[in-house]
Amino acid sequence: MKTNNALRILVLNFEYPPLGGGAAPASELISKGYADQGHDTTVVTTHFEHLPYKETVDGIEIHRIDCNRKYKHMSGASEHVRYILQARKIIRTLHKQKPFEVCHCHFIIPTGLVALWCKYFLKIPYIITIHGSDVPGYNPDRFRWMHSLISPVTAYIARKAAAIV
Repeated sequence: MKTNNALRILVLNFEYPPLGGGAAPASELISKGYADQGHDTTVVTTHFEHLPYKETVDGIEIHRIDCNRKYKHMSGASEHVRYILQARKIIRTLHKQKPFEVCHCHFIIPTGLVALWCKYFLKIPYIITIHGSDVPGYNPDRFRWMHSLISPVTAYIARKAAAIV
């Protein structure tokens, strides 16, 4: 139920329960907090197996994008690229129906790229919650090469955010 002081919030996370690891339940609890405070909260996330493409849970409207996700607890670069490309389409449609006032994205990559697109093309400011693997130097055994390639992009996304948590 949206109140007079409520915001229309877009939440971006390619891992939202039941997918992902620690960031997924964290983003779910934050989204529930928004909804409990009366904010109109919409999550755009990744589809997997039998999950519905659209549902409302605890007052949160959830849209899942088919990115050919292979594993429940881990995603790869090709799935991230698909998320980036597909998310923009659904967000544009949702924004035309009822404009978002702020975007809260979880992770700098890939969702930060989508949030940056929202800022420039839809005029939606964004905040980023970082969770670890998206931070250069974190998980160097898995992401060292990727972080070295994309660090200028992640720095730019971070600079353009209204806030970083």
